Amino acid sequence: MSSYICPAPEGSCYLYWIMIKQVHIYAPVHVFKILLRDYDYRDKLYLGKHYHIISPTNYQRCKKWMEPQEGSRRITIEGLDMNPFKAYAIIRSIDKQFREKMNTYVLGQVNAGRAARTAVLEFLELYDILEEEIKLDSAYKDWRRFMATNKKRSRIPLWV
Repeated sequence: MSSYICPAPEGSCYLYWIMIKQVHIYAPVHVFKILLRDYDYRDKLYLGKHYHIISPTNYQRCKKWMEPQEGSRRITIEGLDMNPFKAYAIIRSIDKQFREKMNTYVLGQVNAGRAARTAVLEFLELYDILEEEIKLDSAYKDWRRFMATNKKRSRIPLWV
């Protein structure tokens, strides 16, 4: 983790300095690719002053992503009061967003009459994710889990 001081904006009457911190974290490849495609990630992800992140309580799982893992990419996150635990929470939320996008895409394709496995494969190709990065079977199982919980939710009567 590194930090630097950012001076006050030019022309302002305030003499304040802001401490900007950089955190380097290793994320799964599919998280890196969603950052490239959807967030135009180049060299760092900058978070402004208006963000609120609840840090995780499982510190052992968080520390695992501070070191290079097999099939991971280094991502730099920069922001005010940034720490490794908040960076981990951001990576986990982007991973969750990826899975929600995949499930929504596949659900739309299935409702249109296409096969679910083909739709999962198309989604992975859309994000340029290779078979070595995410196995097709594990992505399909994730879709099946989503559908199982989705069916349970749909059985709740509306008048309750």
